[in-house]
Amino acid sequence: MPRYALVIGIQKYSGSGFQDLEKSAQDAEAVAQLLEKYDDWIVMRLPRRWNEEKQRWNGEKGSWEVASDVPLTGAELGAEIRQFFEYAGQN
Repeated sequence: MPRYALVIGIQKYSGSGFQDLEKSAQDAEAVAQLLEKYDDWIVMRLPRRWNEEKQRWNGEKGSWEVASDVPLTGAELGAEIRQFFEYAGQN
């Protein structure tokens, strides 16, 4: 039975009153890669972007990565979390 992880690394909090963080996206991406490499996890990243140039641990090219420069509103975060639980619950 697969296991699912939602890895969130919000770095930019523009206009929210919160200070931006320096390494949250980088740290979140490191956690996501470890889960994928050393165990059988299906990992969803937030905020995310597709990186065609990125080489995965298994040698394949292109994958999602945690994005440090992609804004994510509270409404978008809530919708993504709901979508994640719906997906994980169906599989």
